[in-house]
Amino acid sequence: MSIVPAAPSVPSLSLAVSFDPAINYAFQQNAIPVVKELRFQNDGVARKDLVIRVSTEPAFAAPTEIRVQSVEANGEFRVSPLDLKLSPGFLSELNEKVVGWLKIEVVEASTVLCTRTETISLLARNEWCGLISLPEILAAFVLPNDPAIMPILSRASDLLRESTGRAALNGYQDKNRKRAWAQLAAIYKAITELGIRYINPPASFENTGQKVSLPSRIVAERFGTCLDLTLLFAACCERAGLHPLVLMHEGHAYAGCWLEERTFPDSAAEGADALQQCRKLETEQMITVFETTIVACETPGQLSDAERLARAHLQTEKTFRLALDIRRARIARIVPLPIPGMVVAAALSDPSTATVTIEGIGDRDFAEPINPTTAPTAKPATRIDQWKSRLLDLSLRNRLLNFRETKSTIRLLSAAPEHVEDELAAETELALRPKPKLMSEDDPRHGATLSKQQRADALSAHLIDELKHGRLHTHLDESEHARRLTELYRAARNALEENGTNTLFAAVGFLEWRETEHSDRIYRAPLLLVPVELKRKSVLEGFSLRRIDEESRLNVTLMEMLRQNFHKEVPGLDPLPEDETGADVARVFQLFRDAVRDLPGWEVKTEIWLGQFSFTKFLLWKDLTDRLEELTRNRIVNHLVNAAGTPYTNPSDDIKPPQLDDQFHPRDVFCPRSADSSQLAAVMAAAAGHDFVLEGPPGTGKSQTITNIIAHCLANGKRVLFVAEKRAALDVVHRRLREDGLEPFCLELHSNKTGKADVLAHSTGA
Repeated sequence: MSIVPAAPSVPSLSLAVSFDPAINYAFQQNAIPVVKELRFQNDGVARKDLVIRVSTEPAFAAPTEIRVQSVEANGEFRVSPLDLKLSPGFLSELNEKVVGWLKIEVVEASTVLCTRTETISLLARNEWCGLISLPEILAAFVLPNDPAIMPILSRASDLLRESTGRAALNGYQDKNRKRAWAQLAAIYKAITELGIRYINPPASFENTGQKVSLPSRIVAERFGTCLDLTLLFAACCERAGLHPLVLMHEGHAYAGCWLEERTFPDSAAEGADALQQCRKLETEQMITVFETTIVACETPGQLSDAERLARAHLQTEKTFRLALDIRRARIARIVPLPIPGMVVAAALSDPSTATVTIEGIGDRDFAEPINPTTAPTAKPATRIDQWKSRLLDLSLRNRLLNFRETKSTIRLLSAAPEHVEDELAAETELALRPKPKLMSEDDPRHGATLSKQQRADALSAHLIDELKHGRLHTHLDESEHARRLTELYRAARNALEENGTNTLFAAVGFLEWRETEHSDRIYRAPLLLVPVELKRKSVLEGFSLRRIDEESRLNVTLMEMLRQNFHKEVPGLDPLPEDETGADVARVFQLFRDAVRDLPGWEVKTEIWLGQFSFTKFLLWKDLTDRLEELTRNRIVNHLVNAAGTPYTNPSDDIKPPQLDDQFHPRDVFCPRSADSSQLAAVMAAAAGHDFVLEGPPGTGKSQTITNIIAHCLANGKRVLFVAEKRAALDVVHRRLREDGLEPFCLELHSNKTGKADVLAHSTGA
């Protein structure tokens, strides 16, 4: 029996087409290909002199023929894109959407080999197709040359003259963000005077599209959706020489504008990265964002009110669908639609539709650009540098680089972190309260509605008022608030009692960073750490927070990581910038923002968290940084730094136990505790300034010998610094000195019981 292999499968004749399911007049004006790719798959017969015919019904495009000389058996013929000539006359006259057909035939001689017919939506002239197609095409509906634009700008110019003394709408010619913002504020005020009313857009308009009211129609009819009003603002900004942005979340559109003469790298972007970039640029005052529908309110306020509402959009969890840079779209040759002949009402406002206005266009403060005069220079990797590098843990195990919310961390709610730092710097004791009930699920008011009516974030206003009255709220409900604070209080107290080191800090500001540009893992590192303590007078009164008598610290671990891993320096932070009340938090934030501006996905967050941070190694690092010259005066340190690898020589007159009776008289020995000859030799060697290591198993009298060393050195007019890793070792020696009557000569320098004032008082009393 023989086995005959199966014949290979032979492709059948087929047509495949990739095309936009909805087109409009803007496609024709911007030469956007409707058919992205046409693919003809041949069967097992070689073919010659084929004709591919493309026709439409109705005639929204000219018939097209493509002649194909030959296609091999089982071969394929592709056209990408297909040059389909859209009819400007047909598409420009459409006032409503109609359904059309795209018909494709492959003909050999007079025989039709295969055919394909696809449905295509032909949209009205002023109808946007949504994000199902090229997102940038929305820029075609921004019409800076519409007849309604110049009257608005004329009024804006008058308002600008009244507020600033200059009427010129000159875009970015002044190279001043404040001037760019003032022009935008004047445009905003002029549009509020139109008396426009709001009308709801279609559901999911960002996907399905909608008809767009052009500026002339908005001015004439005084109605507009969020997208209509956003495009109106964009048109006015573009005509004034500014670079507008169209921003879109799921179900809502609002506007933005560059405050410097810049653009995004691409015309359109979407998703979390694009949203984060917008947040970052808005925080850095490079762009502004503003809600456009507020102009349809009875009290539209000023641009600053619209900005406040839009900032909340940047923090929303709704899907971010589009950031459209109109200037970048123009560079990509997306041009505005031609303006049909329309008559615009001469008057910009009507008494019957006038809204309640506020005098003036408002004002806004901008941070001065920070331009460091000198850049830090790299230093050679000396032994000291190696020590310092080892003392700084740059791994992701370090909470100073990879901070995460845990059961032992608490967020402190604040509308302005710099004000909280100011209160702490002023030694104000702040009562800690749980999450405010204002705007919670229990509050019958709707947060977004209330904000829109009052043009202010109600929660932020509440937090600011609470801070003025010495109260600070956490992000936790009442039960979790009490539990976490109690645990954190106990943990911080235990660390202080055991090690004598404060580990509780208010972390002010965080840098969100990524290991690589394309990494989806975001890490958070605190920027400024303010040493604090929790106090509790009673269970009923709850906890309060106050700063302790130590300096605020920059996260030098983060700065070292930036230098080593990303070659980024943050100049201007040494010394720590200060204002009238404490650290200049706003400047610290700005310096970090400037340093990481060109790193995608990096952002400074203005949050405050309470948590424990270990600075055991940091304190050693700080000593090496601040006191290196003084430290190297010590002969041991100097030897380790400058003569590493060579033997360390003790003085030739080293004290030996058998020589004690010959060298010292009993009246010259001041040891309150008993000592054998080896212990006494150690006491005398210490008083003579010798260097040595005292070793011995447990129970051999090391603590007793240390007590004798301290007492004898005190009697000889010396100062002694006794350092131990554990608090218990310090307490044993301190207790013995107290029993021996030497308490007045002892001072706990690094202790939870001692502050700077206590040290000064003790020194004065001595």
